[in-house]
Amino acid sequence: MRAIILAAGRSKRMLPLTEKMPKCLLPFSNKTILNYQIDLIKENGIKEIIIVHGFAAEKVEKAGGSTIKYVYNPAYMTTNSIYSFYLVKNFLDSDFILFNSDIIISRNLFKTLLNEKHPNAILVDFGKKLVNGEMNVQVDNNFVMNIGKNIPADIADGESVQVCKFNNSSAKKIKRELTKLINNDHTDKFPAFAYNPVIESEHLKAVPTYDQTWFEIDEPEDYRKACEALDNMGLLA
Repeated sequence: MRAIILAAGRSKRMLPLTEKMPKCLLPFSNKTILNYQIDLIKENGIKEIIIVHGFAAEKVEKAGGSTIKYVYNPAYMTTNSIYSFYLVKNFLDSDFILFNSDIIISRNLFKTLLNEKHPNAILVDFGKKLVNGEMNVQVDNNFVMNIGKNIPADIADGESVQVCKFNNSSAKKIKRELTKLINNDHTDKFPAFAYNPVIESEHLKAVPTYDQTWFEIDEPEDYRKACEALDNMGLLA
């Protein structure tokens, strides 16, 4: 298994904190958010890590170190994260884990995903108050039926944590779907748009987060809450 981290964005909503660096390099747990993710991945025996970077790429490489494989997204200012995902399509030939670089999850929550017996799985928060415009999920009998930011909160069952795993067969299906989407100029989409072939043919298990805390760092207030949780709630356990 390998891990892919999408970390190319400009992080404009995080300004002024991200004036000179992407949000994945903000300090967290005496390291950066990115290094926390890397350590989490390595602790679980995943040795191959690919990072797609764009803004402040040299700083990302310095933080990540020389054992990481890097793929540069030259269009990070004009495309969404699906294009970063597309740029690593040649690595989609084996089992893999996909991370957004602005997601913080506990060690236990990551292990929950890895220990899920179904080969294709995504973490889903069923307890969070749902709002429009987030990566909402519709679930039936523990499997994802639909996922996307276009799903209204009142018909969604949960919110995707945007950390998922896929097996070799599904990776190849996602690769084909990514190629089709980008060839049709869907560079403004999110990676979840490429999951449809897996949802339809191989199924995508929705793994509940239960009461385990996680954060998506979109705005400075999200970052403040994550750091506060680290201090007060033992988030990293």
